[in-house]
Amino acid sequence: MIPVYICEDQEMTREYLEKQVKNIIMIENLDMYIKLSTGNPEKIIEEVVKTKERGIYLLDIDLSHIMSGFDLAKVIRERDARGFVVFVTTHGELALNTFKYQIEAMDYILKDEPDKIAERLQTCFLNIHQRMESDHTKYADYFILRQMDEVRYIRMEDIIYFETSAQKHKVNLVTEKEYIEFFGDLKSIEEKTGEGFIRSHRSYLINRNYIDAIYAKESYVLMKDGKRCGLSRSGRKRIEEQLKES
Repeated sequence: MIPVYICEDQEMTREYLEKQVKNIIMIENLDMYIKLSTGNPEKIIEEVVKTKERGIYLLDIDLSHIMSGFDLAKVIRERDARGFVVFVTTHGELALNTFKYQIEAMDYILKDEPDKIAERLQTCFLNIHQRMESDHTKYADYFILRQMDEVRYIRMEDIIYFETSAQKHKVNLVTEKEYIEFFGDLKSIEEKTGEGFIRSHRSYLINRNYIDAIYAKESYVLMKDGKRCGLSRSGRKRIEEQLKES
């Protein structure tokens, strides 16, 4: 799930933004959630440093704090270079400062136009959703999983392995906390996950960071969480080559 951070010092405005964001997430069925809503920019920074994941940031500019929204966005950019920054402010005249600070804001929404805030926020969140869906680069941060009307974003670093399911045309995605079965095939998944994952066997696509040991004689790979994944001769060769290069 993609975390949403709200930094707004006016309580009424902050509560309004929270309500709008929750409504958008629910109505559009987006795999996002409000992780932190506060008027203190330092708390936002603490959370971003701690979690180290791509997020969405709704920021006011005047925060009644030594830090402005621009200052906060600059720090966020250092920690989350690919995050989505949206300013919600009364200071329309400061819009050009986003270029000065090299923030690359996604949008600049004015509080002076309250009837347009909800619509603009919805547009931003839907655009973010579309960008995440189209992000199939080799080093993508998330694996996008569609099930019925639900869309989920699962962090690549949390996935231990994929395996073919006993059910035809289905694949199992395994993390430390979840075991998810969905329609798919390992070949197309391998193209999306890139070099971080290795095809150890025709039925397994494993996260190289979770490999603990290789048991060639017994034909399996022991993962760090104790799980065993199948190992073929060609799979062993691929693993050894990739680990040698790293």
